[in-house]
Amino acid sequence: MLINLLFIFTFFVELLISTLFFSSVSERKTSLPITIISGTLFFEIGALINIFAVSTVWLNVLFSFVANLTFSLCFFKIKKVRAVFYSLLLVAVSTIIELITIFVISSLTETYITNYESEPIILTVEIIISKILYFLIAMLLARFADKNNQTIKTPITFYIFPIITSVAVISFWYISLNEII
Repeated sequence: MLINLLFIFTFFVELLISTLFFSSVSERKTSLPITIISGTLFFEIGALINIFAVSTVWLNVLFSFVANLTFSLCFFKIKKVRAVFYSLLLVAVSTIIELITIFVISSLTETYITNYESEPIILTVEIIISKILYFLIAMLLARFADKNNQTIKTPITFYIFPIITSVAVISFWYISLNEII
């Protein structure tokens, strides 16, 4: 049950990151609440695929691309070519970060690299770390994506917070694995 909730949480976080990214590089067609509610319904199809069907890297990559592309075209004023490019960019960044995170965590825990989904604690840590890093990189990309867009003024603390959170998660995880509480 926890793993299913983690899948739902993961796709919701990906929706939020996509919303922030596409809001930074284009204008929304609908209000933010409608964008979030409608996007949630669409992105959570990915969670349902992971819960009820076979969860593979390629299926997740394909769904993430289609979800980002469809989401950007339906809810944002963006050209199709830019939507395809940004969707590919977001999926590539997310996939690379997830694979690196899975590899590092699997190495540290001496878990077989494809068994991380059967371990809820490992999966939780992997999701938290990979989504924080994905958020951080997506926001940095959004900041530099459109040089004509001067409306993006982000304080440096916005970027420091995800790094501090990642360090805290790794520290707590390390302590829980190595210390008697």
